[in-house]
Amino acid sequence: MPGGIRARMPTGISGEPELTRFICNPLSGQLFRLPDIDGTTMTLRYPNVGILTQSERPDQPPDKYAVAGLSISQDRSFVMRRFLSQTGKWDMLAGLPSPLPLARRMDMGVPHEAVAFAGRLWWFDVTCGALSVDPFSDRPELRVVELPRSSVTKQVDREKCWDLGKYRRMGVSAGRMRYAEVSQVGPFLLSSFTLYT
Repeated sequence: MPGGIRARMPTGISGEPELTRFICNPLSGQLFRLPDIDGTTMTLRYPNVGILTQSERPDQPPDKYAVAGLSISQDRSFVMRRFLSQTGKWDMLAGLPSPLPLARRMDMGVPHEAVAFAGRLWWFDVTCGALSVDPFSDRPELRVVELPRSSVTKQVDREKCWDLGKYRRMGVSAGRMRYAEVSQVGPFLLSSFTLYT
């Protein structure tokens, strides 16, 4: 090594690890292995997938499910990769128009998981709001629900998003989609808002 400095180089570590996803039926305890999205190493490029179930009969266990993930293409439109239990395979719906202003870009799922609510999957951007879609639809329509004005911030890099995510969460409570945040400096204040009913 130059200058007499010794270094250790890791061996046997893959820069693109393989990822396998499973669906667990909580009623039967059965596991189903999802097919890979474009190969096992490409699957990792869709970290923010969510699952939504649907039943054809009221008050009955689900008959079908959809697993979906969203990403943003270079032209700022959205791409949805989805797995439908009826077809048993992944498909891609590209060119979904963005409901966001052109200047705004969403960073979905950092550091938040997708949430199922009201027949849609929801992805959360801790700086501006939530984006939702019905993954069962043949013509999916993206919808945006903004955070309260006082919570909307300028876009930040991923590291700052992870930090902001320590203080902001979105989830379902008492039949409503709620957003909660804790102030980052004392005296600490917890604020809760209903985003969607």
